[in-house]
Amino acid sequence: MEIFFFAGTKSTATFGDFAVVKINSEGDTLWTRTYNGLGNGETNHDDPAAITIDNSGNVILTGKSYNMSSYFFSTIKYSANGVFLWERIYSNPQNVEGGTDILTCNDENIYVTGGSYAFITIKYNSIGDSLWAMIYNGPSNMFDIPSAMTKDNSDNIYVTGRSRHSGSEAYYDIATLKYSQTTTGISQENNLIDNYRLYQNYPNPFNPTTKIKYQIPLSSPLLKGESEAGGFITLKVYDILGNEVAALVDEYKQAGIYEVEFSSKGELSSGIYYYHLQAGEFSQTKKLILLK
Repeated sequence: MEIFFFAGTKSTATFGDFAVVKINSEGDTLWTRTYNGLGNGETNHDDPAAITIDNSGNVILTGKSYNMSSYFFSTIKYSANGVFLWERIYSNPQNVEGGTDILTCNDENIYVTGGSYAFITIKYNSIGDSLWAMIYNGPSNMFDIPSAMTKDNSDNIYVTGRSRHSGSEAYYDIATLKYSQTTTGISQENNLIDNYRLYQNYPNPFNPTTKIKYQIPLSSPLLKGESEAGGFITLKVYDILGNEVAALVDEYKQAGIYEVEFSSKGELSSGIYYYHLQAGEFSQTKKLILLK
């Protein structure tokens, strides 16, 4: 007799919760489970997007948890009998859609992809340890939304979705990534976060707000004294005379791609301003234009 699993959102006192149903081919319900994401301790929205089964019959689903201000990947694993095994939460500034697809391999490792400002792909082992997380940001530095994932017989991982290439919402390309796993790690046939980068603000010119994106590499010899996966970052805005008008970032940051919003708040006059990123020995400045 065949077995089927379904995932959905169930309305509860904690807004929407993850729901999983196991039925047989006769339509009999074998078990149902609900889970409130983010550790089962907050009132938040939980929306599953994909579900899979490993070789042992364990059920794994992924989706989005959000508490009105922050968005998270939530990946949950149940045994074949419906026993809750673990939840893993992943947070990144590039994530709004949460997990969108999931798959397992013969060794029962678990792969999750999702995000909206970048393709984010995560590998977990069978007990939920995070083995790696890769981030791909498209060449236009705009929206990158993965939708599906598969693997080949060599356990190469393929992720596909859409990548926005202009200011118009109509202009998206299809983007497909391949991750080739090796005994020493993982290689990607596209952009890795292997260096610092300060992106051009968008929109530019702007009024009254604009967004500034920057990236911190996964490993940096410039910050060996601090961390191999991050460092202390400052991002500040100056007027044409060199006077500081805003401090957007002034804190330690983990590796990743980040985006902050800068607002003139109606207090600044039209003209040219500069934003400056400082991270260890790395320093970069770009120009932005306020046009009222």
